[in-house]
Amino acid sequence: MIRSMSPADRTAVAAVLADAFTEHELFVWALPDATTRRDVLAAYFSVEMLNGEVRVHEQDGQILGVAVWLDGSEPSLPQRAWLPVARAALRLLGPVSIARTLYRGWRADRSVHRSRPDTHPPVLGWLAVSPPAQGGGIGRALVKDGIEHFPGDAYLECSASLINYYSRLGFSPVKSFPLGAGGPVFTAMSS
Repeated sequence: MIRSMSPADRTAVAAVLADAFTEHELFVWALPDATTRRDVLAAYFSVEMLNGEVRVHEQDGQILGVAVWLDGSEPSLPQRAWLPVARAALRLLGPVSIARTLYRGWRADRSVHRSRPDTHPPVLGWLAVSPPAQGGGIGRALVKDGIEHFPGDAYLECSASLINYYSRLGFSPVKSFPLGAGGPVFTAMSS
């Protein structure tokens, strides 16, 4: 069943996102320490998801998939909302690593926002499926649900390894752009 996230789902949603993205090239680059990456991502996603509309795929009481849809404009959360993430990252990474991580995150975020159209279409900001449930159509169902739920052309940014996946779901590449500072190249796609 696909539904909107409830406040009680926040920890489970952050866990699905963190588990799905722990080995993704963006976060391997931004958070090189594999021993702390998953915990930092869980803290990050617990706040990042508040920037959008979160749709979850639930089965037998367990959240197996998550789609975070954004309105395409700049994030609207106040800076104080990020304090728990900063505290967790500082505790897990230390002051030297956190400086590098913040710089890489800032560069990536800036590159992504510059790639977006001025028309602010719905943006699939994050799509994640719990690793044991991947390959069962949950991601496809969440994308279809989002396209039906948010009218108009949708937009997303993805790494090269996901271009074929999103192409099969009806998205077409628009342009590619580097995230900077030695980071991966991402491709903007539109439905």
